[in-house]
Amino acid sequence: MHHRCSAPAPQSACPPPPQPSCGCGGRKKRSLDLPHFTELSATSADELCNSPRLKALLQENMSDDLNTAKTSLASAAEGLNEKFVIVCSAAPVSFATAQQMEFCSARRGDVFCDIFSD
Repeated sequence: MHHRCSAPAPQSACPPPPQPSCGCGGRKKRSLDLPHFTELSATSADELCNSPRLKALLQENMSDDLNTAKTSLASAAEGLNEKFVIVCSAAPVSFATAQQMEFCSARRGDVFCDIFSD
């Protein structure tokens, strides 16, 4: 329902439109159990890692070729029998992750790889 003002132009401004009577028009605040996120940043000399097993996986399977690194890491990570994400790029990647998530970042030559696991 639209509220129209029929007041002549020289008079004062129209009153605001009426509020919905059902209380269903606005956003409601909810209490959710959201994970805590930590934003991470590092220089190229830093190694970001909270998992010795993912660090070992990176050390054993990293390559200075982008596609080889990604394929080799994905193949090795499949042996973990769990969900994982691998990101390899020619530049460092900025990311945020839940505190309880395992992750590790490494660099070999001009290839930067990150692996994340639940």
